[in-house]
Amino acid sequence: MKTRSELSAKEVEVLQQTLMRRLGDTSVPTLPQVALKVIELVSNPDSTIKQFAEVIRTDQALTGRLLRMANSASYAQRRKVTNIERAMVLMGIDRIKAVALGFHLSKAAASDKSDLNSSHIWAQSLFRGWLALRIAEKVNREIAAEAFIVNLMADAGLPMMPKLLGEAYRNAVPSGTPPAKRYLNENTALPFTHVDVTAAMARIWNLPDILRIAMSQHHTPPQGVSLSDAQSSLQAITYFCNLIPLDAQLNAQVDDRLVRHAERLFKISDADLNELVIHAAQDLEACRALFTDVIDESVNIDYIVEAANRQLGCEGSEEHSAAAFRKCLSFCAGEFQYQIESADNNSVVVYIADAEGNRILSEQINPTNLTEARIRETLMLDNAPSDRADEILKGIHSLAA
Repeated sequence: MKTRSELSAKEVEVLQQTLMRRLGDTSVPTLPQVALKVIELVSNPDSTIKQFAEVIRTDQALTGRLLRMANSASYAQRRKVTNIERAMVLMGIDRIKAVALGFHLSKAAASDKSDLNSSHIWAQSLFRGWLALRIAEKVNREIAAEAFIVNLMADAGLPMMPKLLGEAYRNAVPSGTPPAKRYLNENTALPFTHVDVTAAMARIWNLPDILRIAMSQHHTPPQGVSLSDAQSSLQAITYFCNLIPLDAQLNAQVDDRLVRHAERLFKISDADLNELVIHAAQDLEACRALFTDVIDESVNIDYIVEAANRQLGCEGSEEHSAAAFRKCLSFCAGEFQYQIESADNNSVVVYIADAEGNRILSEQINPTNLTEARIRETLMLDNAPSDRADEILKGIHSLAA
């Protein structure tokens, strides 16, 4: 028997066809019609919130869970969100794309149960998905939704490996093996890897090339990264997120090596990276209700936040507490970065930072007392892209409500 590392390109293609037949016959169900329509919309960069709303409204389960997510503490809404349009405006089109497709893909993939802790694997994948989306928002916002979907689904083949390979898999990959070493062990000791299984699933579902390629390369080191190129930046983000070891409590072990990778690939500092970890943890908490079919409910989200705070050196500080980040939004617009935090008396505090993340000034804004024109002037939004300025204004209103 040849190991995966010994296969030629032609043999890899034969392997993919074999896996597709095996999975299609027994393991992977077809996607429902609503998921196929969502894939079409995700593939179309000109798709609108209205089009997504029309499709999502046909799926009562998805609609109900999106409304529960919009009403979670993470979005801090004082008035109950009761319709899908308002939920979509509140959450933003990138997140709607991400979770609407992720909901159906993960549900279909997780229908196969094995003796691996499948629900915990999916919790890890959800965390990586949100972290990838947060990184994408900083480096290439156009692929934010795709970054979530790819990282959510990158390990979809992992729970199936023991069923497909039996005892050989458990012998080759001991429990608790870090992601990069796990892939190396699979590649050198087994006839195929969990990446091959994930790639076969993506082909069965006819996922867009940008998603399928990134899923099949999530352990391949990126070469010549161009953050302005969608495929290149997506592979770099996916590779980075799948380097991060996660312990039993989903604590992301951000060591010096990973910090250097973040700086080299994305020009992200260690402090920024740990803040992104905290935000991803809050996103994970917010989406519990949406992903109850796959997520491990025992995961303690506060533990992730506390661990990231310790690495930031601000344990116990109000500014970086879990409560503070549940009511915090971040945006990039033009040459500035904006962080909006809820405050008292229907107000928010808006921190404005330069391109390197150095805070220049802060403004307390009460949107009930100021016109939008005045807010734009105060926050120097006149020269920002109109869509980004509108998102910032919506964020101010949502946190001040």
